[in-house]
Amino acid sequence: MFNEFETKLTLESNWELKYIHIFKGIFIAQSENEYKKGNKISLDQENEFSIEEKTTDEFEFFVLQIKSKKYHVSIRSISRISLEYIIFHSTLKDDKDIGRPLTFNPHLSNIESPLEEKRINENNYRGFINLIIIALILSHLRLMWENYNKYGILLTPKNLLHFVLRNDNLQFISASLLIMLTSIILAFLIVKVSTGSKNQAFFLFLQLLNLIFLLSAPLAFHKYDLINPCKLIYFILVTGVFVLSLVTVASLKLYSYAHFWYDVKIFIKNKAKLIKSDAKSKMLQSKLYEEIEEVIQNYPQNILFKELLKFLVMPVLCFQYKYPTVRRIRKRQLLNHLVQFLCCSVLLL
Repeated sequence: MFNEFETKLTLESNWELKYIHIFKGIFIAQSENEYKKGNKISLDQENEFSIEEKTTDEFEFFVLQIKSKKYHVSIRSISRISLEYIIFHSTLKDDKDIGRPLTFNPHLSNIESPLEEKRINENNYRGFINLIIIALILSHLRLMWENYNKYGILLTPKNLLHFVLRNDNLQFISASLLIMLTSIILAFLIVKVSTGSKNQAFFLFLQLLNLIFLLSAPLAFHKYDLINPCKLIYFILVTGVFVLSLVTVASLKLYSYAHFWYDVKIFIKNKAKLIKSDAKSKMLQSKLYEEIEEVIQNYPQNILFKELLKFLVMPVLCFQYKYPTVRRIRKRQLLNHLVQFLCCSVLLL
């Protein structure tokens, strides 16, 4: 398990974003590349942990104090449970147990993409993305100007509505959405039925067949002429891109959904080995243990179809029992991502 947290290597130093690798101990480096080069600080597994709640004029946060034989490291986060993940995983000795559901939430990760323009550490490739976007715009400007002089503005509400309501488009989109809904229901039913069975390999095989069915069905329309006209994917680009994008995202989400509940069963089976029962561990990891007990006590009644539907419409690919949320909608950031999505979609088409 690895992440990036604001860290102080001494009590007197300033907060800096550091790369932290957590497994069989805690390792801190300036970046992931520096960690791979061996330029890291190693905290042994015999550490003393404590979590404190801090408040400033701007925000509230939690600080994890780690005392080892050589170092006194402070790590802070706005989420207490993300610090408890550090404590939990630093003591694991089997790599098969790391990153399991209920003990790790990927949506709390703070790892920056190399394409992120605000990336603090090295290797920022955002400039390449900007260069590609400029090249695409310049290469399309001449064609856009010629088409405008020849045909005028084609993308009007009337033309768009006529395109969507074409009989062949409606047939293809409706059939694809029906197949996607069928696959979603099948994925849910397979997970639900598998809770009372010991033969998990059989149900994983069923999930695999379901994903193959979901991914191959739109292509089968073209090959076997199930819808007339049959070559919509290849001759109507917008419809094909829209449907195949939905199908691809849905398949990735259903894979994550099946994998999560499979791993929950594995975790319940190995709970005694993974969860420490001493009072100190329960106190330090109270939030983590509380969420684990909530899932286990309600299993399998907490496998709900509405939760699957909520996950499918959320902009995440990893299914979790709970998701971290902010206190308010960040409208400026939402608008920024929406504009980026629309611009990239136009350039793609």
